[in-house]
Amino acid sequence: MREPQRQAANWADQWGIGWDLREIDGVQVIGHGGSINGFKSLLTVVPERQSALVLLTNSGRGDVVNRAVERWWIE
Repeated sequence: MREPQRQAANWADQWGIGWDLREIDGVQVIGHGGSINGFKSLLTVVPERQSALVLLTNSGRGDVVNRAVERWWIE
């Protein structure tokens, strides 16, 4: 599931089976986000750090906050 299967659109570098595979500031991350009716979610996993981040927002623009927190967390 963590092996690249194909090129992704604009949200990730590669796409595994159900996971987007990205690099943030030189760190390989695996994740998946979602949204429904004004809510946003984001799961980001950094296997090399044995760490994960889960973000849930109740805003249609929550993805902006989620990505900012994700970048802060990666640092």
